[in-house]
Amino acid sequence: MFNSIKYKLLLTHFILIVIVIGGLGIKQSSQQLEFAESQTIIYHKNISQKFITQISAALAGNNYGKIYLPVFNEELKNTSTLNYLEVEGISDSDHIYQIAYQKDIGKTWRKKFPSNFKENLENKIKKFNNLLKNQQSDSIKLNFLLDRSYNQLAKHQQSIEYIKTTKDLYDDITFKLGVTIDKNKWTMELVLPTINENGGASKFVYDISDLKTIKENILKNTAMFVLNVENSLPS
Repeated sequence: MFNSIKYKLLLTHFILIVIVIGGLGIKQSSQQLEFAESQTIIYHKNISQKFITQISAALAGNNYGKIYLPVFNEELKNTSTLNYLEVEGISDSDHIYQIAYQKDIGKTWRKKFPSNFKENLENKIKKFNNLLKNQQSDSIKLNFLLDRSYNQLAKHQQSIEYIKTTKDLYDDITFKLGVTIDKNKWTMELVLPTINENGGASKFVYDISDLKTIKENILKNTAMFVLNVENSLPS
């Protein structure tokens, strides 16, 4: 029976079906993965755009207070797939503006300071303390200015530590506009322009490991389908 021409033709027919269906399955899985990738990009672009207006306003005004606000940091933390954010641009007053956020740290920080920033703050603190000591000015106003200077100094020291902590993780990321997907790390780098007058860019690094799971499931389902066809071959 197994040597009959009829059986050989039937077997050849089934093998051809398996090859055709297998090829179609691979093509379909590829299309499904491309669709999943496109949807992931659209989804994260929409998420990113909602931050651009706030970021651009802070950048334009050279305002670091806005990016330190708890409500802004909470919005970033609630974006569960956001691993990292960095903004770089030129303020309306022509100052370099650069801030960052990292998921594990859970807060924003300033990345660029004038060379004499710390020295100037320390001099201000010394001056305010001397004025308070000698009661040469309004103590309420002086205490306010002193507290603000101490807070700025603490933010500066904290920022320096965060810069060191994240240096090896994200310093290789460029500000080239567009989307880059790394399927080894399953991350997506999305760089969008800011909308302030002097320009800038915001780079978002997202965790897209869900896409890896989708890919594995698509390939698994394709393999199972082809296997079921193969099992239908006459024995």
